[in-house]
Amino acid sequence: MQYLTQEQAIKLDEELMGKYKYSLVQLMEIAGLAVAQVVTKEYPIEKGNKRVLILCGPGNNGGDGLVCGRYLSLFGYEVTVFYPKQSKNEHLQLLIKQLEIQDIPVVTELSSFEYDAIVDAVFGFSFKGPVRGIFKDIFSHINSLKVPIISVDIPSGWDVEQGYLQDGIQRCDVLISLSAPKLGVKNFKGIHYLGGRFIPLELKDKLHLILPYKENELIVKIN
Repeated sequence: MQYLTQEQAIKLDEELMGKYKYSLVQLMEIAGLAVAQVVTKEYPIEKGNKRVLILCGPGNNGGDGLVCGRYLSLFGYEVTVFYPKQSKNEHLQLLIKQLEIQDIPVVTELSSFEYDAIVDAVFGFSFKGPVRGIFKDIFSHINSLKVPIISVDIPSGWDVEQGYLQDGIQRCDVLISLSAPKLGVKNFKGIHYLGGRFIPLELKDKLHLILPYKENELIVKIN
């Protein structure tokens, strides 16, 4: 499996949205659906995993979380979206409106952590620490819980190349790497999936990426 540096991950996105004319809207939709599929696979409703909390940051990773929340609600989960630092980006605002119209709670404060699973969609591969403010407090609290944590692309607060940092998510049970895994999760020991199947074959070959999907799969377990 090939692992990307931060620079490589940024250039990959630039090429997708440049030469291959993908929009950010498309990438978020495919990524968010992949995350939702992993949640249903690892924490199915029929095994008592109905209540899901999604932690969303202000950037693109948070957008993936908003899309994931919409799909999980369609799949029958009871979803709450925690989005304390909402972006003014037009598309992200539209995603929030979609959730609100479908009566999916979008909250800026948390009074309870009584959930069956938590999706960490706060910080992605462009994050540079340290973690501050409300998210530092939230991470400190959820690190002490026994609720399973599913992280999107990289556990929030981790360095994209160096990996684990103490003020981030300390316990990630399931990781969904998007596009290709990042260098900082090379030694990740939890359940690891690959998702976000939007890389054209020409680009895959150019970058020598190993993407072990089968036929029509949108997610694949890679450990």
